Amino acid sequence: MRACAGQDHVLAMTVVERDYGAIYDKFTSIGPLLEKVGNGGKGIGWKTGHEIDVLRGLNKTVPDGVAKGQPRLDTAIDAAEMILTLAPETNGHVAVKALGSAVQGNRYRPYPSGATARA
Repeated sequence: MRACAGQDHVLAMTVVERDYGAIYDKFTSIGPLLEKVGNGGKGIGWKTGHEIDVLRGLNKTVPDGVAKGQPRLDTAIDAAEMILTLAPETNGHVAVKALGSAVQGNRYRPYPSGATARA
């Protein structure tokens, strides 16, 4: 680290190693948090395990790597199926779950207790 000439702050550089193959696998699949934590918005949340299983049948699954067993998102059609399956606006079953969650007052917690987005 070194100070910049005429500046009060110190510059810092960190070397970060990335596994770009694993990043690609994560970008082209549905992650496990939708099964573990569920989906939510506008302060409510609901479980999505059933819908993820439906997507496994529609989109097939990733055969290996960090996303092994997760539904694929290889094409625009796969992405559209994901949106249509998970959104309460386009899936009546999910709409009933979301409404039930709102009526019961279930608050959306995007991460399990103690976890953060960077975990």
